[in-house]
Amino acid sequence: MKKCILEYMGLGIHPSKCGAEAYDNVVIVTELSDNPGTSVTNAAEAVASEACRRFGIDPNSLVLIEHYPMTNDDFDETFDIVKLNVAPNATSMPLGRDIMFSSPQWTRISKEHVQALTREDL
Repeated sequence: MKKCILEYMGLGIHPSKCGAEAYDNVVIVTELSDNPGTSVTNAAEAVASEACRRFGIDPNSLVLIEHYPMTNDDFDETFDIVKLNVAPNATSMPLGRDIMFSSPQWTRISKEHVQALTREDL
C-alpha cells in the first residue's frame, strides 16, 4: 500500500487536496476536512488523472473509490466506486496535467466491498 496527500487542480484553478491510498490498481481517495478547494466528488476526473500519474497506474486498469469519513455533523462514513470513461489517448499522454477521464458515475459500496477489493482490513 502506498499513501500520500494527493494534490490536484480543482474547478477553475483552485488548488485542492485529498488523502490517497493505492493498493495496486485500486485507489481510495478520501475527502479531507482541510481541503481548501474542490471536493473529490466535484473533481473526480482530475483526482483520477492525478492518482494514475502519482502511483504509475494504467488509466485503463484504475479502480477509484471515493471515501468520505464519518464527521461530527452526523454524516456516516461512505464509500463509492467511481466509474469513469478513459480518454482514447490516456495511456500515451505526457506527464502534464491533462485530464485522462470523463463522465464519472458513482455507485455506493460497503466497507466490506472495499476490503475485498484492496485485500486489506480498513
